Amino acid sequence: SAMALALDDKVVVAGSETNGHVVVRYKNDGSLDRTFRGAGIVRGSTDGFIQFLTGLAVQPDGAIVATISPGLGGAPSQVIRYRVNGVLDPLFGNLGVKDSFNGIVLAVVLQTDGRIVTAGVSLGSSGPQVTVARFLPDGSEDLTFGAQGGLATVAFPPNRPSFGRMALQLQQDARLIVGSTLERRFIGQPPFSDWLLLRFNNSF
Repeated sequence: SAMALALDDKVVVAGSETNGHVVVRYKNDGSLDRTFRGAGIVRGSTDGFIQFLTGLAVQPDGAIVATISPGLGGAPSQVIRYRVNGVLDPLFGNLGVKDSFNGIVLAVVLQTDGRIVTAGVSLGSSGPQVTVARFLPDGSEDLTFGAQGGLATVAFPPNRPSFGRMALQLQQDARLIVGSTLERRFIGQPPFSDWLLLRFNNSF
């Protein structure tokens, strides 16, 4: 689940439900904002497959960007954009939906120039890896970022992946900070974790 604030003090909350996700927008008095798809609530689905809404951000124009991770291995994660009225933005990706890397998206931020950045985990040749993707405002891959067509990846330390907790922040100079937990488990001992911090240049 996730929450974000719009510039007009409206509150947007979103989460997962059976075979889909739900996005709700409230006025600043706590009532449902019925200018948002007529009821204040939007539901989305992906052909009956389980999905998890993992990130949420609101653009300055009121458009809502959400990240979706698949519940089944092998399916791509997605970035979805709703217009301020709650309708999928047909000018973004494929009618409002953009497929991203195969893996789990855990965080999203918006750059001041309208670009969208997501961070999560995917499976690389050497195992799980931190994966950062950047998109242009129209949803296309930002080919100036990373070495893999808009993707930048860094392998986790051996045997210490993370699949549940990740944070993403944008510095004033447009560099990106990614923080992730690292799980450590030994047989016969309780599990514990520490942190991995990464910083990416604007063009990696």
